[in-house]
Amino acid sequence: MKHYSSLHADAHEHVIPINILIDRGKVFLEMEVYFKYLNRVKGVLAADVDPGDIIKISTCTLYHLDEESKMSRIQCYVGKGEYLGKVDLDKRIQESRGRASEDIRGYRQYDNGKA
Repeated sequence: MKHYSSLHADAHEHVIPINILIDRGKVFLEMEVYFKYLNRVKGVLAADVDPGDIIKISTCTLYHLDEESKMSRIQCYVGKGEYLGKVDLDKRIQESRGRASEDIRGYRQYDNGKA
């Protein structure tokens, strides 16, 4: 996760799982990811962002598992990116959770911060 350290120095990341499929050593995860920026930087999507700005990424990831069920390969597909600016993050997260399949709505989202 070292490649995330520079991103997490400038933004809090909130990952909301939408759909998950598991079959024969592969896990497919559709997710909506929100980045709330702490600093003025060049954010994901190469957007200029200010503190408090939010960018949303809709993405799918295919995780390949080895015989020990450890990730051996990760393929990530970015579907859509949106610069949202300064919006109510909690409201957006609730909207994303509403789109999640019923069987995973109860799972806790990933947050690297409290922003």
